[in-house]
Amino acid sequence: MIPFKSPICSEHIWHLCLKTNKEIEKLYYSDTKKKEQDKEIHGIIEYINSTIYIEKNLDDVLMVKEIRKQLMRIYLYDTGMDNILYSEETFCDIASVVSPVICKKAEKIFSKIKNNRGGKK
Repeated sequence: MIPFKSPICSEHIWHLCLKTNKEIEKLYYSDTKKKEQDKEIHGIIEYINSTIYIEKNLDDVLMVKEIRKQLMRIYLYDTGMDNILYSEETFCDIASVVSPVICKKAEKIFSKIKNNRGGKK
């Protein structure tokens, strides 16, 4: 597990955990939530325990993309801006402010993953 600070709230500590695709699907799907045929799940967040789960067998580009996507969800959650539908203009305003922070944080986390893998992939 890799601990890291929220991109917006430094007091909020999150954890990133790498799992197999089957483990991620098991976390995501339940008896009430049936698997969708063409839907690929590469990462999910459990807000209750401040943990991101990301598929461990992703290539580097997809891994960084998935980390960024989950960090953006954390940003929205930590600022209370989750569960809101945004206009294109508002979304672009948010993205223009937060993108540099998200990208920088994602690269730091990915570096830790690569170090833990021994630089493989």
